[in-house]
Amino acid sequence: MGIMDGRLIGDDTYFLPDENVSRAEFVTMAMKSAGIRVDTTISGSYFDDNSDIPTSLQGYIATAQRIGIINGDFSDGKLVFRPNDTITRYEAAKILSSIIGISEDEETKVFAEDYNVPVWARAGVYTMCSLGIFTEADSATLSDPLTRADTANYLYKIIEKM
Repeated sequence: MGIMDGRLIGDDTYFLPDENVSRAEFVTMAMKSAGIRVDTTISGSYFDDNSDIPTSLQGYIATAQRIGIINGDFSDGKLVFRPNDTITRYEAAKILSSIIGISEDEETKVFAEDYNVPVWARAGVYTMCSLGIFTEADSATLSDPLTRADTANYLYKIIEKM
């Protein structure tokens, strides 16, 4: 489906399942999974760290920002995306729930309090659990980095639900 690329090492291409995924890579793969196309009329994002976004991913990040999939964070008075930081399951859940359009409800709040989920990630984590994308085992590792294998697994499950 062209969602994930392998890594070229010498003359061979490898999947590298245990390698961590960056925030920019995850947004790009999630958008591809959902069939969201890049808005070619946008020249870049409004993030103050836009120049840190790999050139091949800038269109995806700019589009994701414009349609509300990602918002960024404020750091030292600047709006940043931190595109090259490793993405966590919390962050992935928030992005995936934004893509599929699920919002917070009362059940989300109860669930999130049981698992000590940060406020900003509650709707996403609840959505991923209620859809069966995250399992009970994932709840203990929500702040851990997402690997390429995890990403492939979650995106495959999302595609099945769409």
